[in-house]
Amino acid sequence: MANTVWGLAVTPTAVWAAAWNAFGLFDTGLIRSKDGGLTWNAINPNPNPNGEFTFSVLADEPRIWVGTAGGIARSTDDGTTWAVSTTADGLTGPWVFTMDIQVINGDSTIWAGSWTTGQPGERYGVVRSIDSGLSWTEVDTFAIIQAIDFAFVDSTVWVATVSGLWLSTDAGQHWQQLDQADGLASEDLVSVHALGDTVWTGSAQDGLSTSFNHGGTWEVSRASVPTVTLGAPARADTIETYAFPNPFSPINHGAVRIRYSIRARADVTVEIFDIANQRVISLLVNQSQASGEQFVRWDGRNGRNIRVANGVYFYTISTQTGLKAFGKIVVLD
Repeated sequence: MANTVWGLAVTPTAVWAAAWNAFGLFDTGLIRSKDGGLTWNAINPNPNPNGEFTFSVLADEPRIWVGTAGGIARSTDDGTTWAVSTTADGLTGPWVFTMDIQVINGDSTIWAGSWTTGQPGERYGVVRSIDSGLSWTEVDTFAIIQAIDFAFVDSTVWVATVSGLWLSTDAGQHWQQLDQADGLASEDLVSVHALGDTVWTGSAQDGLSTSFNHGGTWEVSRASVPTVTLGAPARADTIETYAFPNPFSPINHGAVRIRYSIRARADVTVEIFDIANQRVISLLVNQSQASGEQFVRWDGRNGRNIRVANGVYFYTISTQTGLKAFGKIVVLD
């Protein structure tokens, strides 16, 4: 099997795997097993340049659709013959990272996230097909937006992108964008799943967001390394403070979180310094905080609201009683 498997599709008779054929183990990145995964055979759905690199696969035998680095390949005879859709057929870019099928009253629509390789005329976008992949139409709302995943509940469409979570309640006619201001953990999303009114969306580095009311409000879940309270003896499984994500990209991550713990209510000051020990910004100044785990966000801007340059920055956490902790943040855009 090829090194990295991006997508899977399972039918009563086969398992399909879309793989990144990085080391040339097979002639193509698409492989199929007819015996539950004991043995695998390579299938070449796309003879176009880069068609051997596959990201996503949908299977409704005998119909198969495969997202590749050279367009969308489709078969109506269980992979015996293939036709390929490219940018000439409506895709916004040749890389098709994600695909999914929406079914409303028995009618199917295939949605696909189409990515650019940086060549002239290409762009990120979302396309859809109502004729089983024969033709594709761009969804204008997503022009230059990088789509990662889709989820559907009847006519409701959820799209996870690097620019937030997008919601349509009318099969894609109108759209609403959700981001951190709406309660999501992050705008940089990698997955979404929906079941009734419950929606889950995973971020790249900042936790899981869950809504139980169709996106009205969100709860954020994060797994974090425990921190020992400031001034207390450190154990092997605890640290005084840390920042995440780190390295931190203001453009891609939005904000870095500085986490720490205090034993009792205290007035806390958190400051950022550059490598020359010049104060960049004060995030908290003698702010009263309750005991327990705490975190403060930094968006990568200085006290004049200007984005800082790439480099190493240091932060200090101090209390009015003299307790202190220190940490380092690498800014890298």
